[in-house]
Amino acid sequence: MRHLLPTSHEPFGAMTYLQFHLVFLLPPLLLLGALTRRAARRGELPRFGLAALALHALVAFLYTTPWDNYLVARGVWGYGAGRVLFTVGWVPFEEYLFFILQTLLTGTLTLLLGRSVRLGPPLGAHTARLVQGGGALAWLLLAAAGVLALSTERGTYFGLIAAWAAPVLALQWGFGGDLLVRRWRWVLPSAALPTLYLWLADRVALGAGIWWISPALSTGWRPLGLPVEEALFFLLTNLLIVFGMTLALAPESLGRLRALAKLRWWRVAFVLWVLTMVPTPLLPGAFVPLAYLSTLLLTLGVLGCALERYGRRAWSLFALAFLFGVVVEWLGYRTGVPFGAYRYTAPGPALLGVPLLVPLGWFAFTMIALALAPRGSARWFAPLVLVAWDVGLDPLMVSQGFWAFASGAYYGVPLSNFVGWYAAGWVLVALLLRLEPRLETERPRDLHAVFWVQLFLMTFGLLFFGLPWAALAVLVAMGAVGIWAAFPQQTTAWAVGGAARLKRAAQGALVALIARCLPWIIRRSLRRGLHGVYARGPWGALPKGGFILAANHHAWWDPYLAWFIGRRLGRPLSGLMLDATVERFPFFRAHGALKTTEVREALRRLARGEVLILFPEGVLRPPGQVSRTRPGVLYLARRAGVPVVPLAIRVTVRGAQHPEALLSVGAPLEATDAAALEGALNALLGDLDDLLRRAEAEQPPPGFTAWLGGAKSTHERAAWVGRVFRS
Repeated sequence: MRHLLPTSHEPFGAMTYLQFHLVFLLPPLLLLGALTRRAARRGELPRFGLAALALHALVAFLYTTPWDNYLVARGVWGYGAGRVLFTVGWVPFEEYLFFILQTLLTGTLTLLLGRSVRLGPPLGAHTARLVQGGGALAWLLLAAAGVLALSTERGTYFGLIAAWAAPVLALQWGFGGDLLVRRWRWVLPSAALPTLYLWLADRVALGAGIWWISPALSTGWRPLGLPVEEALFFLLTNLLIVFGMTLALAPESLGRLRALAKLRWWRVAFVLWVLTMVPTPLLPGAFVPLAYLSTLLLTLGVLGCALERYGRRAWSLFALAFLFGVVVEWLGYRTGVPFGAYRYTAPGPALLGVPLLVPLGWFAFTMIALALAPRGSARWFAPLVLVAWDVGLDPLMVSQGFWAFASGAYYGVPLSNFVGWYAAGWVLVALLLRLEPRLETERPRDLHAVFWVQLFLMTFGLLFFGLPWAALAVLVAMGAVGIWAAFPQQTTAWAVGGAARLKRAAQGALVALIARCLPWIIRRSLRRGLHGVYARGPWGALPKGGFILAANHHAWWDPYLAWFIGRRLGRPLSGLMLDATVERFPFFRAHGALKTTEVREALRRLARGEVLILFPEGVLRPPGQVSRTRPGVLYLARRAGVPVVPLAIRVTVRGAQHPEALLSVGAPLEATDAAALEGALNALLGDLDDLLRRAEAEQPPPGFTAWLGGAKSTHERAAWVGRVFRS
């Protein structure tokens, strides 16, 4: 990016800064002035409108002068040679004039547009607070982004604009954001029109070389040829003027100003605490005095709040917390209990080797933690708030040399430190509650606000000091306890529900994993637990549509063999299992298992042409003949209109070390009566038993085909030894 200096071919190339005012600012200002004069004669202007305009011009001059001088001295922007009359400090006379002219231009337009504005509906008290707080937070986030940008050279201009303007906008919005929202039809054009006009004028001035922007100290992003920082500058400064004028002329503002005039001294201490915290990242050399000052102001604010609520008892609360802080910290650095081994290296006043800001912090933040705790849970919740706060505090103080631990995985801080914080916090909370039981139930809103401001300031401070993971950790920790405190019932319900959902998700993932591995588990079990699986019968002539495979249930291996048959047939195979078994082992569902109560689903699967295997005996019985079959098989067969295929299963030990599984299937049967099914099964089993008695023990029975090879017996595995000796 080049410096924008004047060139002879540009139409405004020879224009001076004063001529720029005469061409771009004076004509519209004269026109608006004439319209304002006529409106004033007609009585159309607010009573204090012109006075508010003059006050804004004065404030703009005073507030902008030191900031502008710093930017020019820093080299963020400058002015073309021969384009200015003279300078005062670092800034030319015309620039000071610009502060006033822009304020008059925008302020006059705001006065004129506000004559007949139609207000929006009034906001409810709760909504108004949300609008004020949320808007102020948004502007503070912009200010924080500006502070972070100042840590980079290219972000200097953006950072200086945001850190200068956004805090004032946050104050304006916090004071009357709801009033601005009601008057958006007035605010929007009042800010937009002069901003667009000044963007155009600024683009001309930059092109003419009246002033220039440093390429090294700006982002270089130039939408429509205008540096984005310049566009932001005119937008924010016009918003400052429009917000200020609108609030000054709003009738509701007077009552709010009177309320502010009665502001309690301890609330002023909180405001000063914030003001001392904001510049800390920008002034690293002043970290120590600012740390002591901000801690003292925070303590005064908390103490004042406590005095108003608890009277003289507040001094006892302060003394107890202060003394506890000194004792526990002295014990900690002398013995390593309860925080771990550490030593103090902080400059400044100390008591028994403990820096004074530490016990002051124990009092202030324990009182804030108690105010944050939901009713009835202060004893365990308040120490949790202290730990969440310390997640950011300790890394910051270690990095700034206030204290150092012997070792630690988290920015030099051991995890045992946080356990010690919770334990010490629990003791202090118990002592304070014993001294003042009302701490259990009272929740001052002011201390809630202090907590959220501390979260905001600490998060961005840690980012600025180069501790991004600590910033994320404290944002998550303090944010979590803050949300929990703000919505205790909803958060507890969400946490319980979330835990339940997490448990269900984990269970579902485990079930899915086991279901995916189950085929390998079953096949491996069959191969290692059986000598082999052998089958005979008309397997190739089984019905093409749905049918029921009715088998005896005389061995533990039967369900595994049923699954294997389905794989062997290459068809979907389902089976009915006891409800308790399916609930205990839900992963069987992925491989066709149905509860005995899911009859309709079984019928649907039969109608789709799938195979359903059932054990008519219902329970595992000793080997022998089938008897006392249950009617479910025939019921399903009749309802679905499918045949029943009898299957005899024998798992027996013969001439091998491991048992063999023998499967003998019969011809399909019509669903007639239980006697026919029992007769068919017993005939298959009797024939199979007779065959086994006559067959050679170490050979597969005649007529059987090996479907799966299994575990070899010891003599089979050692057969090579005999071959060696024979050779």
